Amino acid sequence: MNIFESMMTRLILKCLAVYGNHNRKRYISLSQKADLCSEKFLMKQLKRSRNTEYGKKYGFADIHSVSDFQKKVPLSDYDNYKPYVDRMVEKGEQGLLTGNKVDYFSKTSGTIKVMKMIPTVKGSYKHYLRSCSIFMAALRSELKKKGRRVRYGRGMNLIESGGEKTPSGIRTGYISGYGMGKAMRFFKYVTCLPIEVFGCTEPIDMKYVKARYALQDPDLTFMMSVFMSGHADTMAYIIENYDMLTDDIEKGVINKSIVIPAHIRSKLEKRLSPDPKRASELRNAFAGGNDAGIIPRIWPNMVLIGGIGGGEFSPFTQKMRYYSGPDIAFYYMIYGASEGMIGTALYADNEDYLMLPDSGFVEFIPEDEPDASPLHFGQLEKGKRYELVLTNEAGLYRYKIKDVIRVTGFIGNAPLIRYAYRKEQIINLAGLHMTTEHAVETIRLLEASIHTEIRDYSLYTDNDCDPGRIVLFIETEDTLSEETIKKLPELFDGILSEVNVDYKHLQAESGDIAPAMVYVMKKGTYQNIREKKIQGGIAMNQIKSLRIIKNKEQFDMMVAQSETRKG
Repeated sequence: MNIFESMMTRLILKCLAVYGNHNRKRYISLSQKADLCSEKFLMKQLKRSRNTEYGKKYGFADIHSVSDFQKKVPLSDYDNYKPYVDRMVEKGEQGLLTGNKVDYFSKTSGTIKVMKMIPTVKGSYKHYLRSCSIFMAALRSELKKKGRRVRYGRGMNLIESGGEKTPSGIRTGYISGYGMGKAMRFFKYVTCLPIEVFGCTEPIDMKYVKARYALQDPDLTFMMSVFMSGHADTMAYIIENYDMLTDDIEKGVINKSIVIPAHIRSKLEKRLSPDPKRASELRNAFAGGNDAGIIPRIWPNMVLIGGIGGGEFSPFTQKMRYYSGPDIAFYYMIYGASEGMIGTALYADNEDYLMLPDSGFVEFIPEDEPDASPLHFGQLEKGKRYELVLTNEAGLYRYKIKDVIRVTGFIGNAPLIRYAYRKEQIINLAGLHMTTEHAVETIRLLEASIHTEIRDYSLYTDNDCDPGRIVLFIETEDTLSEETIKKLPELFDGILSEVNVDYKHLQAESGDIAPAMVYVMKKGTYQNIREKKIQGGIAMNQIKSLRIIKNKEQFDMMVAQSETRKG
């Protein structure tokens, strides 16, 4: 990094941090009257979209209150919008759902079998960039705490900005990439990655590129990804391939075995030079083969790791804490979806998200009263769970995104929330409702019982036996003894019975659910699954774990890759 780039890095990071502090204060201020702010958003959107096909169908022009809106406009899901979306994708039609211009289609990140195309309007990325700026404010705060302001370095950014185009010429990709693409004129100075690889639509081994350029820079201060799984996979790649990566840094080359477009390889290698000093530092960092606390040995100035890390991503957060040691802070970024920005983290090492009152109009269906009238800000209770219903500026109205959140507190009358589970992904067996929260806590306690980390896991509802049962697949850090493997089903049943009293009644007492089966997976199984998804075109930073196995084909595939045929 030359003097100009170093100056630009520090200037931009400082400006983004100042902007982030401003946005944090702004959101806290808006939260004092979150209900009024949200209603104002709704009325503005309805007015702007009253002459659209959808607006005329449901009489937006005659809606003057939240009550009118709830009476006239029905709850909806993706099937209600697909005919309109197809017309926009194929023909580029505007004015169907929203009065705003649709200039992007956000692809869902693959939690369901069929990928959806969600309309995104110009300017909506501002909510994501505001959250990224709050991350930068948290970075500045952590640097100050540790007395490292002088070492204000770049970061490893795993968020990709690539994408394709629809037949009508509108760009499509992941929502994180949409926002990142808009901000690249700033982020090219604060990320260690070369600008040429952003937006590349040709085959390219991004895992290598990200790892190589990150290792080359000793002054990195932060890591940023959509999900914490992106960081964990990158670190696993670095640890597995550090000999190759270190040799390439020493020689100043890009390895010949790496898939990368020739024109990009040529540009990058012209700017690379041999760096035996950095290679020696890296070999010393990896000496001894101990991965615990490896991150500060590689990057002594690293202070903040950002990515969605709660709920089902907890195992990856745990793995990153193993790699990072105790002194690096974690920032949980955003609570968002392709459908819109819902919440943002305000501070490092806090898993709560502040629900944003100005990015959409949100209604809340009580978990224990699914047929009740949806609630709004100011009507929620701490500790209760609610299904989210979203109206956004891109033309989704009363859209059930199928996420259930738990309210942990309030700022003003805007709730602080944590993700609880996705309605599509709960285990529903013989009257049992097992949520993501139940699974995360069960796995945590199971880890403690078998005294090793569970790298990843999946659940399956097996209805082929009578009565049905839950099947658990786990991949562990350490090899388990045969004795431990034999005990796994009993341990799992006992722990789940403690976590979920319904399971105790249905399995141990009434016999409506058969004892569980547990399969121990071969090492690397889940990483291989994620690699196949990347090869299939899903961006590395968008990969989610295979938490719920939904069909027999997936189940048979997992059984075939297990170490044990019986649990």
